[in-house]
Amino acid sequence: MKQKKPWLVLLFILSLISLISACSTYETEENRHSSLKGIETIYINHGSTTVHLHSGDTDELQTSFVSNDNGSGVNIDTTKNQLKLSMKSDIRRLLNIGAMPTLNVYIPSGYEGKVVVDGSSGRVNVTDLEVIELDIRGKSGNVSMDLLDIKTNIKISVSSGNVNLNVRNKDADANWLLQSNSGKCSVAFTLDQHSSTRKKTSGQTGKGSFIVDISTSSGNIRID
Repeated sequence: MKQKKPWLVLLFILSLISLISACSTYETEENRHSSLKGIETIYINHGSTTVHLHSGDTDELQTSFVSNDNGSGVNIDTTKNQLKLSMKSDIRRLLNIGAMPTLNVYIPSGYEGKVVVDGSSGRVNVTDLEVIELDIRGKSGNVSMDLLDIKTNIKISVSSGNVNLNVRNKDADANWLLQSNSGKCSVAFTLDQHSSTRKKTSGQTGKGSFIVDISTSSGNIRID
């Protein structure tokens, strides 16, 4: 009597899980609030989940986790002067790529601390965030930023993801350093003290008060 091949059994189980997930999808939203009293650094580990960062008219950190599977949401841990936000794992999301969850994070305007964002393939979108320092790290996820002005020290380091930064004030007080090993770098406005090589572009706008340091391995960098 022939035995069933292990990979066929595994394929059947994965197909069954996928079918159950597809038949039970409906949008749910999990909202959390956390005090930032005494918090100097906010760590956000979002993995493969798309995260949207905003400044909000609030006294607390607020998160909104939207999913289509009624699955696990967000972990928030506070230790001493640090707040750590991470995603709970759910195997169903690996089988339902077309309905991945999203995370919205609202940080109080003028938060006088550092925000660190670390992910793998999840995209990062930033809109008019007002913090002292922003550090974004990623692998294949793209980073998109839309800012009225530069009033934050910004450091972005990704592997194969693209970085797009739109700043509406073209005379923002920024010192720019853009580096890409094999990707393209483009800046849509004039930089003072401009210097450019095949892999690096640097320069200044305004007084150069804030540092914008963006690096990629193979991703493109675009500043508008």
